[in-house]
Amino acid sequence: MSSSRSATDWREVAARVALLLVLSVLPQVPAAAAGPDIDYRHSLLIMWREIVAPQLDHQHQCQIDPALPDWSFASLMGSVGGSPDDASTAKFIRDWLALFDQRQTLPNGLYAVERPQVAAQIAKPWADDWNYDPAHAPFRLLAIVNRMDLRVSPLLIGENAGEIHFVFGAIDVTKGKDCAPLPMTVILEFGVRVPSPDALKQMAGDWIDLSGYDPGGQMYRDKLARLLHRTIAPNVRPGAKPNGSAIDHIRTNEALGGQNWEMREFQLAAGTGADLVEANMTLTPTSSLIGTPQLALFLASIGHDIALQDYWVPLYFPGASTALLGSVALPRGLANSPPVSGPHPSDFSFNTCTGCHGGDATTNTGKFTHIDPTLPWYETYSRASSFLHDQVTDARCLQLLALSGRKGTDGCTTQPGARVRRPLVH
Repeated sequence: MSSSRSATDWREVAARVALLLVLSVLPQVPAAAAGPDIDYRHSLLIMWREIVAPQLDHQHQCQIDPALPDWSFASLMGSVGGSPDDASTAKFIRDWLALFDQRQTLPNGLYAVERPQVAAQIAKPWADDWNYDPAHAPFRLLAIVNRMDLRVSPLLIGENAGEIHFVFGAIDVTKGKDCAPLPMTVILEFGVRVPSPDALKQMAGDWIDLSGYDPGGQMYRDKLARLLHRTIAPNVRPGAKPNGSAIDHIRTNEALGGQNWEMREFQLAAGTGADLVEANMTLTPTSSLIGTPQLALFLASIGHDIALQDYWVPLYFPGASTALLGSVALPRGLANSPPVSGPHPSDFSFNTCTGCHGGDATTNTGKFTHIDPTLPWYETYSRASSFLHDQVTDARCLQLLALSGRKGTDGCTTQPGARVRRPLVH
């Protein structure tokens, strides 16, 4: 019997060794409730050169990758415009840039004055030296920003998975200028939809899983491309949005020709074959109202909703024909004045373009920006303001964890339950 037990024991040992050998060569699949710690640079604010400018080096600062990625400026604008070819994409971009050349009347009757330096420094070199070739469009990608946290914003009714933002910086494409950076950013903001709560949870988990891969590797690039494609591909919202594009807004922020910084907002006109038109600034009152009793009364009337971060600012004052939303945003922070009733008076300012980029969320870029477009091409995370860094490591990180349903708070600097100020727009 002893011999029999010994033979059995050896057979069990051999079987266990064989099982261990098999397990050692199987791919490791993360548990549903676990996964990598969140690295905001992989999952929330992507600025790695390998992703945003993989073809550039110190000798080739203007080099164009012949296989442009889906998130190049030309590809994205072609998708927004529903453009079937390069010529149509070039015209769509050109027509949009031409809006800066003429005074624009906004939906509530306010107007935005001409910004002729956009034509002089952006459009003209592109036309003269590159004949409007979309591959040489005068904008370089600076960042891809995951904004799943915006799914709870009252501004995105129907966009149930937030947004994805692509931040571009303007460059001088004049031949011989080495694509020098210019003081202008363009942000393309795409609304994200998913078919079910399970799909939302899966998407959040997929974003987190990016933190487990090397941004310089093909695996990271492929997984990121799959996440983005479902939103930025042409005609992903046929019949539901203009041109079938998922674009919500395009925002610009520029100080060309030594002018003051100025932000503008653009949207697609209704229908198919639609062009971009200038729109009023979301949640941002016209600057002439700052400090006035009229604005203070309006804010007091929605003070409770502001405290809940669930409010809307209409084009006009309620029951009147007086314009409320601004045509542009200027670097004049609203801060805490005028007063807002409720426990968190500065939350209104925090969600305006002027407050977020100016007085109430002061940037450390020295400009009216949270991603500095004027640094050399090889700079990456040094472009980001301290405010933006705090957002991606606090509020946005916690939102991503909550949506994924995963356990723990690894990667977030604030514990669940703490109150963090969450912008509704930016």
